[in-house]
Amino acid sequence: MKFKKYNKKEEMYKIKKLENNIKEIIDFWDPIKLLSFAPQDEYDFEIKQIKNKMLINKDIKTDELALVIQTVFKNAFGEDVYYSDENIEFDIAKKILKKCI
Repeated sequence: MKFKKYNKKEEMYKIKKLENNIKEIIDFWDPIKLLSFAPQDEYDFEIKQIKNKMLINKDIKTDELALVIQTVFKNAFGEDVYYSDENIEFDIAKKILKKCI
């Protein structure tokens, strides 16, 4: 994923758009199946962590992002709540990268 140089306002817009795109995909996935009864910001902390990793590693690859997603959700919810499936995480990472490029 490549980011061009932008002025501060454009940069903030791009970062917010990145976060919104990630949120759309993560919320649709609903990895813990909470959004039917939890607040709509339930995954916002995890989304910000994923976004920050993508901003740090601007050339992140799909398998690397899948591992980030797995790690973020395991750390947030524990392995007893978050069941990791590398295939779904890879698909989610692919969707995020496709939407954010």
